[in-house]
Amino acid sequence: MHILMIAPQPFFQYRGTPFSVRERLKSFSDLGHSIDLITYHIGDDVDIPGVRIRRCPGIPFIRTIPIGPSWVKFPLDFALMLWIMVLLPFLKRPDFIHSHEEGAVFGILCSKFMRRPHVYDMHSSLPQQLINYDFTHSSFILHLVKRLERWIIRSSSHVIVVCPWLEDLVKNLDPDKTVYLIENPPVCESADENTDRRAAELRHTYGLRDDQLVVYTGTLEINQGMDILLSAIPAVVKQIPRIRFVLVGGEPHQVETLRSRAKELGIERWILLTGQRPTNEMPAFMDMADILISPRKFGQNTPLKIYSYLQSGKPIVATDLETHTQVLDTSIACLVNPDPEDFARGLLRVLRDPEYAHQLGQAAKERLESKYSWTQYMDNMRTFCDHVNKHIQRKY
Repeated sequence: MHILMIAPQPFFQYRGTPFSVRERLKSFSDLGHSIDLITYHIGDDVDIPGVRIRRCPGIPFIRTIPIGPSWVKFPLDFALMLWIMVLLPFLKRPDFIHSHEEGAVFGILCSKFMRRPHVYDMHSSLPQQLINYDFTHSSFILHLVKRLERWIIRSSSHVIVVCPWLEDLVKNLDPDKTVYLIENPPVCESADENTDRRAAELRHTYGLRDDQLVVYTGTLEINQGMDILLSAIPAVVKQIPRIRFVLVGGEPHQVETLRSRAKELGIERWILLTGQRPTNEMPAFMDMADILISPRKFGQNTPLKIYSYLQSGKPIVATDLETHTQVLDTSIACLVNPDPEDFARGLLRVLRDPEYAHQLGQAAKERLESKYSWTQYMDNMRTFCDHVNKHIQRKY
């Protein structure tokens, strides 16, 4: 099949939805399909067989896009819409149109014009994102966006969701809608024979010696709970002085904000802030960890890092919230309340009990291999494509 994909994202960048878009493209390519991807002018090109990236013209004063809802996306989405209108007459007629997030608005209009089915790839709830990122408190705007989300779901032939919470949301809004739960696979490669060497090199580079290491990977956005972590650290280092907290990721201004906060708390000597690092280093960062953490304090979607954490086979400490418990349970992770005191207790429990830590890590890796591996992901994508193809043959 040939697919027209619309992704209003900086593709590719090392962040949530762009990772998901990349994995969709890889899976479609592996299944023998071809894709025209229409996306923003911002991002790095990726070489995936059968994928042609068609970027909208750049807007000179926009060079970066914040994570989550932002006013920057309004001119970018307008430019993307115009670019789609320009390209449509020259594109190969797709078998279906596949749109991510708010790109579904354009995708549905294209599907009506081209008389092709539309697939909505739902990575989050649009109104919930506005609330989570404190974008607006206007009940009128939230009401409009809720109506827009309902229209998108009901106007799409098929809906893909990335977590059970979204699956329930879709079924509540449209009980008859065909919805596919396709959870993300790990976004970085699994460990190989060189990982131990790379981990040792990172320890040397950052002067970590033989300290115990608590490692976090991902963004440093407000929902990630860095304030919970920093406030938990004094209680941990009081009990275990030979420990370092390695935080991998974040924009430069976010890193500096955390560094300043760590100095205020008097814990800067125990924290290493690396900033953003390439994904090919993530297996080594996770390999050198004694614990992997996710102190996220709100949200519904499962953080992409969780799947890579499971793959690593290291013990996980995470907050006991739905954003985590859709994937994690107490047999594969130490789940704690989203407050500094309980987070510190969870860290100390795992650090002081090597047998418990080993059991968590082994169980986590087994869960990944049985439920969230790339093989399982491809099986789900293959089933989805088969169903869409049958739908096309039946109705088009």
